[in-house]
Amino acid sequence: MCVNRLKPRQVLRRTVFYISGFDPRGPLHYHRLYSVEAAKQSAVNGHATTVSKRRNEGSLQSLWTVETGTTTTQIRFLRYEDIVRKQWPKNAADMYRGIVRYSWQFLRMGVFARIWRNSWPGFLAVIYPPVLLLAMFLAALLLGLGAAALLKPWIGSYAYLAIAAVLALPFAIYRLLEIGLNAFWLARSCTFLVDRALGNVPGIEDRCAAFADLVAKAVISGESDEVLLVGHSVGTHLAVTVAARTLDKIGASHRFSLMTLGQAMAMTPDSDVARQFRADLATLSGSEQVDWIDVTSAVDGACIALSDPLALSGVSRADGSRAQPKLVSARFNKLFSPQTYATIRRDFLRTHFQYLMASELPGDYDYFLITAGDTTLAQRFAHLDSVTGFSRFRMGQT
Repeated sequence: MCVNRLKPRQVLRRTVFYISGFDPRGPLHYHRLYSVEAAKQSAVNGHATTVSKRRNEGSLQSLWTVETGTTTTQIRFLRYEDIVRKQWPKNAADMYRGIVRYSWQFLRMGVFARIWRNSWPGFLAVIYPPVLLLAMFLAALLLGLGAAALLKPWIGSYAYLAIAAVLALPFAIYRLLEIGLNAFWLARSCTFLVDRALGNVPGIEDRCAAFADLVAKAVISGESDEVLLVGHSVGTHLAVTVAARTLDKIGASHRFSLMTLGQAMAMTPDSDVARQFRADLATLSGSEQVDWIDVTSAVDGACIALSDPLALSGVSRADGSRAQPKLVSARFNKLFSPQTYATIRRDFLRTHFQYLMASELPGDYDYFLITAGDTTLAQRFAHLDSVTGFSRFRMGQT
């Protein structure tokens, strides 16, 4: 149950900027998701919520309005799905090349090792696609060699053509793996992060700068009692960049909130972009102008649960500086009945999107009260201490 807390500043007007993960589905999907799940959550938290129709404002954002009690919130979905679609693998060959590319970079830069030390479920998630790929081609090779050995007495050296034919099997069953096992969605995200770090995602840095202009304009205008930037999954990486660029644009008297959901910020190769990203992490962590809450769940295998993103990325805090983000557990196990929770945790993808969805029971983590209620992000979690010492999944020290 939520703990009663003082509300020194009631939020009557809020602006939320939302950055999705690596997802080609644009604002239509996320507006529908928000509308449906907000209606479900109203029955749980007792706050009647009205979600307006969606409209586009230029090419960079799509927005809708949420009314909850005395609070009016404008959700601004920051659009980069056009960039995602250009980076999205078009076929099996593209997908397999992407897996090899990110696996090499993760191995070369020690990212696999760092994830393994901090979260073995996260390690299994990112190692699964390359292991599956290697197993498929090894199995095909062995099958081809066996077929060649059987055929050689009959057709001579032509039997070795069977090897080439069988090596085509991993390409032939690509759709089965994609649709039946949903094997590659996380691999796409990893590939995107590596490509961004290597400067191979045209337009993404300019898009982040444009997003920062929008956030800064909202902060400086003073029209909202809270400006909240939310990033989910890969969107947490972009949100860090956008938040840091926003700080460059606003005066010292302005502040805003930042919430990152389901982050895995250890996945940062060593490059100019990655070095800038680490500098941005340090800037945000010590800033008195940003209230940063990082929410993860131990059951979410696509994140590195309850781990400091600065430590994961090898960033040291300056002595005496503010220590952010506050690490908060979503505690999904407390938000559902045991039966429902058991079902959810078996669905890898659903678990990673639960941060954006309704619950069965009330709790501290309520996405719809956070984004549309009358309490600021910092106030809502003020009664909780940052989670430290979470070692359930750690195989060593950071």
